[in-house]
Amino acid sequence: MRMIDDETALPEALLGKRWHELDIYQAPEWYDVDYAGYRGEEAFYRLVLERCAKGGRLVVELGAGTGRLALRFVAAGFRVHAVEPAPAMRALLLEKAAAAGLAGSASFTVEDALAATFAPPERPSVVLFPFNGLLHLRTTEELHASFRHIRETLAPDGRFALDCTGPYWDAMLFGPTAWGRADERVHPATGAKVLTCDRSGYDATTRQMRIDIRYLIEGTDEGVQIELRQTMWTWQQVLAALNACGFVVEQQLGDVDLAPFDEGSPRLLVCAACR
Repeated sequence: MRMIDDETALPEALLGKRWHELDIYQAPEWYDVDYAGYRGEEAFYRLVLERCAKGGRLVVELGAGTGRLALRFVAAGFRVHAVEPAPAMRALLLEKAAAAGLAGSASFTVEDALAATFAPPERPSVVLFPFNGLLHLRTTEELHASFRHIRETLAPDGRFALDCTGPYWDAMLFGPTAWGRADERVHPATGAKVLTCDRSGYDATTRQMRIDIRYLIEGTDEGVQIELRQTMWTWQQVLAALNACGFVVEQQLGDVDLAPFDEGSPRLLVCAACR
């Protein structure tokens, strides 16, 4: 996958630095810089849980990460089984859960597994796959294997809810981008000012988008460069896979503001029942 090293669009504060390269899921601290405070899709999932997971019924969250949603759902009174295969992400999730007094709690369990292999303590009433989780499934076979396993694991009256971004058509059609989109963040743990920028490239043979993001604490000379890879599934592929794997779509929305879905929607949010 070709990437462009051109930095001419960057501000001086991001030039001449040393960058330590990591996969995004090896860098949970920096994942949280961008994503810990983002909960745009939470309203959608809360509606699903309030309708389908009352009375202490189990909820599974696939790709729970550092607990961005899972810990909030536990605090709201739901029983959550968090599935997170990345060791560094899972470690920070467990650290946050312990700080919240959830260590050993029956209301919150954590498993090292994939969407196609997770084994919750009981059949869940809801399985959630939030925040582009399914974009980490690389092949059609992996997508179908995951959806089939979710269908087989759910309670008979269970629901499967997911959301994902649509294909980045501009980047896919017009080739890789140089370093740009310089921005600022606030470190969620220390409050330090963090400078960021990114670049992207697309591999048509694998349908994978690669996004590199740099994080630099203001005033320092060394930062972190993380790599994120996502498979660009189309809406048609996702909906066809749900149908093929035994689901019936009950609700289909086009963005986190719960807007109606159409072909031009920026996101796909789905709640599906077992057929």
